[in-house]
Amino acid sequence: MHTPALPLLFSLLALQLAGQDAPPAENPLRLKSLLELLNTPVITATRWATSQDEAPATMFVLEAREIRQMGALSLPDLLRSLPGLDVQRAWDGEVIVGSRGLATLNNAKLLVLVDGRRVNLDYNGGVRWRELPIFLDEIDRIEVSLSPLSALYGASSFGGMIHIVTKRPDARPRFQARALLGEKENQQYQLGFATTQGAVSYSLSAGWARSEGYGNRHPSEVREEVLGPDNRTVSGAGKFKDGWERGRMTLGMDVESLWGGNLQVRLGAVSGDVSTPYLNSTALKISNNPVPSRNAFAWGAYSWRLSDRNEARFVASSTQWWDRGTVQPFTTRNQSAEFQVFSSLGDHQLTSGVDAERTTGEAPELVGGRVTESLTALYLQDNYRLSHVTINAGLRYDKHTDLAGRISPRAAMVWSFGKGHSLRAGYGTAFRKPSIQESYLQSIPVGNPATTGIVLGEVPAEGTRRAERISAAQLDYTAQAGEAWLFRLNLFRNTVRDLITLRKVQPYPPYQFAVIYDNQHDFRISGAEAEARWAPQGPVNGFLNLSYQNLEELTAPTTDRLGVPRWKGNLGITFHFPADVNGSVILHRVGSHTPQFGQADPQGQLHFMAIRPATTLDVKLFQVRALRRLKLEYGVQALNLFDREHLEFPIFDGNAPYFGYSATFNYSAEQRRWYENRNALNDRVASIYCSARF
Repeated sequence: MHTPALPLLFSLLALQLAGQDAPPAENPLRLKSLLELLNTPVITATRWATSQDEAPATMFVLEAREIRQMGALSLPDLLRSLPGLDVQRAWDGEVIVGSRGLATLNNAKLLVLVDGRRVNLDYNGGVRWRELPIFLDEIDRIEVSLSPLSALYGASSFGGMIHIVTKRPDARPRFQARALLGEKENQQYQLGFATTQGAVSYSLSAGWARSEGYGNRHPSEVREEVLGPDNRTVSGAGKFKDGWERGRMTLGMDVESLWGGNLQVRLGAVSGDVSTPYLNSTALKISNNPVPSRNAFAWGAYSWRLSDRNEARFVASSTQWWDRGTVQPFTTRNQSAEFQVFSSLGDHQLTSGVDAERTTGEAPELVGGRVTESLTALYLQDNYRLSHVTINAGLRYDKHTDLAGRISPRAAMVWSFGKGHSLRAGYGTAFRKPSIQESYLQSIPVGNPATTGIVLGEVPAEGTRRAERISAAQLDYTAQAGEAWLFRLNLFRNTVRDLITLRKVQPYPPYQFAVIYDNQHDFRISGAEAEARWAPQGPVNGFLNLSYQNLEELTAPTTDRLGVPRWKGNLGITFHFPADVNGSVILHRVGSHTPQFGQADPQGQLHFMAIRPATTLDVKLFQVRALRRLKLEYGVQALNLFDREHLEFPIFDGNAPYFGYSATFNYSAEQRRWYENRNALNDRVASIYCSARF
């Protein structure tokens, strides 16, 4: 799509919308009232349905109507608007989502669930957001906890969690078709079908999408400041190509009253190619590196009533990933089973369970080429509800292969007082086990060992690996003002111990040096999130949120460190006008920060690029028309409407931070701009779309 066409498209759509008749009164896009916001149910914090205001964790929720009104092409586009989350792009196929400062490349600090099933990649612990077998219009709600929840979910819920809950098959349209076309060759096509026959409901969705990625187009116009030298001489105008192409399919089935219980089954698969930077290349900063990858999952849950106050649930899943590329190809398989019991004893809501898991990873660069890990866990949580106070306490024990047993406690109290006022206080500990890559990587170089280096996973003492640890304290206040305003203030203080970063050991016979994943970084993050929501009984809702996080190093930082903005904020409105005109306008502001990776000069001084503040604007405008049983939806949307060039998560030259440095640093300003341009994102994506459903 050419840029001059955008104003014309907006104008034509506005003229078309102005002359339409209003559809029937009942509409799922109706904006929520303040009372509905306060009573939004969540299940993540306790696994019981609890209002967001009474949940024993710092929670934020995006529901289906908000998701539909926001201009988004992917899940991270939606999450960018929430306080406390850091959303950064390394390249179009690699988006980093962290919470409260815990954001790193291949981020493994945040647990992500889809319908209770973990979707973090077993190989490195991160999340491939572009490769999840899920469509945005299948989502019922997204629940985000900024509180670590290892006491209930175990190792991966280190910095909190994101729980994506999809719509039941019987809540989906019988038939749906959707198409989207946009800039940078963005294309999305989707077909969906759902039906209910007696006690059985089915749903099937299939789709295909592609993008050429963001790219860099105007190197001479990039003016970001660089702190310290970079170690490569740039020749030629390298094009940042990070495109991707994926097909996905999901299948769901719900059966009620089966042998006295309810059965849920979900199946899904994704297949395609993702071009990523070749980080180990010394000849080219960023090159096309198509990585064919596939993943598939099968998940099932059966629940039944043991008595009027007791319910049991058995959950089993199997997930497999295949990555076939020139850099670290791998295969992982994960099988898990969990037995849960929910008991109501007077004012007590008890959640208990047993969890077991087995993971196998295969890759040429792993020790022995194949590793197997296992997990067993027990947990118990009590949610004690009184008239104005709710006390929550939980404890979980995890035993992983090659990791000492971990006990994760957590306690929280919620006090509701006055009309619409509540105070939440909590404290807990959480942990993250090293990923397969961090534990067993053994990348042996080609060439003379005396002049090259080896990359290794953890080299533990006495065969026992250490987990990353976090102690988290929080204090939240929620207040209702009048009939239209809601205010939230969240304070937190997290202390992180034994964070895994890369350490260079030189010499490392017979190699010149070794780069080792090591638990060597301690730090403290303190901060706050403030949110104001305006929800009158009218056609427009608004929100404003601000996030602040301050990192205090407790150990000397290395060339691998946390790099997130200290300040970020979002300002937005969503609207639902007569004639079913809907949409949103959302402004994002991200403060200055330094990236994760830096470089040491010959004197050992560390240098990091300075990433300046950036402001982006997302807009969506659409209409829904009812033609008998058929509903048409069509609209326009644009992410980063004004196409500001900015850096979010610079791609580093793989040899610069860890594999040596140049003896000369007399690079010109123009050469430094070239360096920046190879990381700069021109990330406006304007698009038009249409969908039909009945």
